[in-house]
Amino acid sequence: MPNYRYVISIENCKIHGIPKSIEINKIYFDEYNPRISMYRDSSIADTGCKGLNQNNIEYALKIQPSFLSLKRSILENGGAIVPIWVINDKNNYIVIEGNTRLIIYKEIYKETNDQSYEKINAIVLDINASKITESIKNFIRLTCHLHGQTQWDKYEQAKYLYMLYYHNSYPTSKLSKITKLNEKDIKEDIKAFEIMSTQFMPKYGEGDPASVHKYSYFKEYVKDKKLLNVMENKGYDEKDFANWVGNDKFVKAQDVRKLRNILNDDEARGAFIEKDYDRAIEILKDVIPQKSDKLYILIDDLIDRIKKIKLSEIEELNSEKGEKRRKLIENLNKEVNFLLKRIK
Repeated sequence: MPNYRYVISIENCKIHGIPKSIEINKIYFDEYNPRISMYRDSSIADTGCKGLNQNNIEYALKIQPSFLSLKRSILENGGAIVPIWVINDKNNYIVIEGNTRLIIYKEIYKETNDQSYEKINAIVLDINASKITESIKNFIRLTCHLHGQTQWDKYEQAKYLYMLYYHNSYPTSKLSKITKLNEKDIKEDIKAFEIMSTQFMPKYGEGDPASVHKYSYFKEYVKDKKLLNVMENKGYDEKDFANWVGNDKFVKAQDVRKLRNILNDDEARGAFIEKDYDRAIEILKDVIPQKSDKLYILIDDLIDRIKKIKLSEIEELNSEKGEKRRKLIENLNKEVNFLLKRIK
């Protein structure tokens, strides 16, 4: 009788997991591991290949920013604390969750010949490999991988959430419950990836491995509800935004945060459309300084905060308790008056 110690309840059934120590040379990597999704997409775009082999996957895992820190942690602990998840496929095993830990074991064993890394602790799903559904794999990846030992790249996370939402009919409420991510953030991730994959990638992504790194631009876009309203009012849409990203109108993703101010000013908007972001910002510095220069942004925020100060806060400033805060305001007043005198 197998020693069942893990139970997954999904699709109105229960799937058992059996703890087992498995030889690392009998375990194969999963090409569709979400952690290497960005590499897979960029590699296919660059070479025209339809898939990755085991060597490609090893390379993709090793170039992850978190690889060395996880390897260091495993060495310090004398092994991985959390077991990997696998399915049995004709006396060999395929990783569902834990690809990075597996390649680290392979690398340490090759470097040191330490026998303790010849096997790795795993949870073997007690189900035939041919019968395991994508929903089961997705459930395990979600519950383990989104909150695994190392963090996903945002593009990879968004792509996976998008796939689960559209192709596996996971509602955002269920995704939020499983992943512990905020439902609003999940909706934004899905929408950002949708715009990128439908409006940007077909036109600008083919043959360009770096195109997947533009995801953060689209996340900034969907996060800004005021920007979306301005875009609509000015006659622009997500296709226009994708073209701006594709034509390198922005220097970095954070530039998108100022786009609504640019579009709201006729002269700045014209400079942006005809030339670029930097020309538009130069115009805004003169027209709306509090919306372009960092110092004036801070001043504008401070003015707004002072206007909203509560009576209780004023009373506290007048008390002994508020002496230090009152001193700060007095110093601010002194510096502002000094600046005004210099200006005059």
